[in-house]
Order: sequence, then structure tokens, then C-alpha cells
Amino acid sequence: MATFKGTSTVIEQAPERAWDSVNGYSTTRIYVGNKIKVEQFSDGHITDADGFGIVAGYQNATISYNGPAATLRLSYSGVNFGSTSSSTSGLVPSASDIAAATLSSQWYLEGNDLEKDLFQLPDMQAIAKSLSNASLATWRKDFDTSVSARTDPDSVPMAASSFYSGTVNGMNATAQAAYVKNIYISMLRGTEFFTVSQYVLRNIKVVPPTTSQSPEHANKGRQYTHALMTATSGNGQSVPSAIVSGISGGYWLKRTPSVEQTSDGNYQISKEFWYSEDFDTNIYAAALTT
Repeated sequence: MATFKGTSTVIEQAPERAWDSVNGYSTTRIYVGNKIKVEQFSDGHITDADGFGIVAGYQNATISYNGPAATLRLSYSGVNFGSTSSSTSGLVPSASDIAAATLSSQWYLEGNDLEKDLFQLPDMQAIAKSLSNASLATWRKDFDTSVSARTDPDSVPMAASSFYSGTVNGMNATAQAAYVKNIYISMLRGTEFFTVSQYVLRNIKVVPPTTSQSPEHANKGRQYTHALMTATSGNGQSVPSAIVSGISGGYWLKRTPSVEQTSDGNYQISKEFWYSEDFDTNIYAAALTT
């Protein structure tokens, strides 16, 4: 039987450092020794920042065997240890390093279909906004009364060009009246809603079990300008420009964040923004710009 010669303690070797485009920085601490001692070291202290010096928050642990000897490798991801670590080696993460680490952060552009009332059609909204408060009240009352009574489209008051003035979305008074009449006819046919395919931006960030990071509750329910979503300072969200390529202007409504514990003990923190070309300032606070 082979005999393991040398010290009976577990000895730490020089750490290894790596970087890749998906996970960012990672550091691996390497320990060698008698396999029984290494197994005891791993089982008893792998999650405790005690006298053995293992920092809680590791992402991977592997043990390889070579006869009576064994090698333990502990990997930590998501921290640039060379510049921020408070540990003596400069490459080994401290507990605060791990707590502040982001293991991964990915942005996704997705779609979300919504049904909206016909009065939310962009041109209907533009016409409504062009009316005085008194005229708007009459306009809506005429719609409700006419639909309820099934009034002839040629006789409804809101289909008269005299009700409108100026130019709205390229439509003069006559065109506005004709557009409103067509919407009224659609209502008579039973159409109440239209479908909107909406952009949704989602960020999913993975953090270690000992994280000091929290979900971003600030400004939920607030609108962000499109420029602020790609900005990197202030309330900027640092969305990669490639993700939102082809989208310009408009606003993004911040939704309530969510947190999920994953099977490996990490936490997944998500935040989501819904896009709209415009929003009602009577309902939402002014959009954030910085």
C-alpha cells in the first residue's frame, strides 16, 4: 500500500485566476494534502470562514485523488479580486468581495401582447388630447350614448367635422371626423379592444448565497426615458445598445422586481421594464431623465 509522505495538514497552493465573456472573473483556491484530511477539511469547513480560511460563497468545489493524496479546488466567480480584494494574496476573495459579487447579469428583449380599449388607439388618444376638457366630456358621452342606442353612424354628433379643429397626427378636422366615425362603426360591430405587441426589457442577475445585494425597489412604477435605459450613470440601466437596437424614443415603465432562490443556493434577482410610446401624466409621475 502506498504511503503518503509529508505534512498531515492541508496546504494551500497558489490560486488560479481566469476570465471569460459570460461569467467575468473567477478565482480558484487550491488545497492539497492527505485525502482523509482534505475530505475532512472540505466537509467541515467549506462554508465557514473560520480558522481554515475558506470564505463562504464559493460557486464550485471539486476533489481529485492521486493515491493517498487529494486536491481540493474551490472556485469563486464574479469578482475582480485583483483590484478589490481585501485579502492578503490580492487574488483570494474576502467575505465582502463575495457579498458584493455579481455572478452573471444578462439583459433580454422580449415581447408581451396586451389588449387595450379602442379609446387607447394612438390616433384616438391624440384626438382626445386635442379637445378641451368640456369637449372631451361631451365627446365621450356622445360615444357612450350612441353605442348604447345603436345610433346611425351618419347621425352621431362626434362624426361631424365641426366638432374638430386643427391638425392631429396629420389629420385635418374632416379626416378626424371620418376616423372617429370608422371607430364608432367598429364598436357597433362588437369590437371593444385591439391587440398591442409591446417590448419588454428584462434583466436577470445571479448573486451568491451570501450576497449583500438587494432587489432594486427604487422607482418602481416610474417611467424611464429611452435614453436613460442605456445610460451608465445616475438612474441609467446600462442596457447594451445592441439589445435595444431599432427602438428610439418612448418610455419604459419599471415593474416590481422579483427574487428567486435557485437550486444551487444562489439568488436570481430580476427587474423588468415595459415599453410605451407615450403615457398619461395624470396617472404616472414625470419620466425619469437622469
